[in-house]
Amino acid sequence: MDIIKKIKDIVINTNNSVNISIANYILNKGENILNQNIKYVANKCNVSTASVVRFCKILNLEGFNELKYYLKNQNKPIKEYKRVDLKSTNDFLVAYKQIKKESFHSIIELSSELFSLKNKIKESRNIYIFCLNVAYNASKSFVQRMRSFDSNIFLESDPSSIEWYIDLLQPNDLVIFVTLSGENAMLLKYSKFINNKAQTILISGNDSPIKKFVNKSIIFNNKESELWDVYSLRSQSLQHIWDFVYYNFYSENV
Repeated sequence: MDIIKKIKDIVINTNNSVNISIANYILNKGENILNQNIKYVANKCNVSTASVVRFCKILNLEGFNELKYYLKNQNKPIKEYKRVDLKSTNDFLVAYKQIKKESFHSIIELSSELFSLKNKIKESRNIYIFCLNVAYNASKSFVQRMRSFDSNIFLESDPSSIEWYIDLLQPNDLVIFVTLSGENAMLLKYSKFINNKAQTILISGNDSPIKKFVNKSIIFNNKESELWDVYSLRSQSLQHIWDFVYYNFYSENV
């Protein structure tokens, strides 16, 4: 497990100030945190010990001691997590444009899969989209627009609410897991929980272990990680996917 990458992803992609505070503290303290207990870390981050435990759960860890175990055995330095800048602004723009172009073409190549996704959404009793952070924000507009077609569609990122929805699932419901990195431990856990209670689809910006536990996977390849550790282009690709699906609904109803 690349625990540093997972912690870094929290800093970059979450809007939760508590989790950002804990993540930054871990990244900045490096190996010093191995000699600290959970109460000390919580105090330094101005959060509760329960918040630290929840942070560990997001990383798919049982608790603070397991977090320290992974940090101790991490090969690369904790604090060195920023990507080196490109040589010039022009280099950045050229690389950005090329990656964006390739990403868009990869979406076009998925048109048949996306049309099937549209049909599956149309056939389902309820549609649940489970995702976090940037993927959640990139999906909001799609959900709002789909409700104009009287779709029973729900977008959720809160773990407690996701678990509540999972308990209500029926065979003619559809669950869509969305992850831009492909490495979301929480969504992986929920994909295992569902266990054929409903139809499941994965939409991911990278290869993902979640695909082993869903009925269908839609993987849109994206080279943004070669440029930086931000999910800007991947979130745009996700919006393109949602736009494609929405347009097919719209064209049937105009």
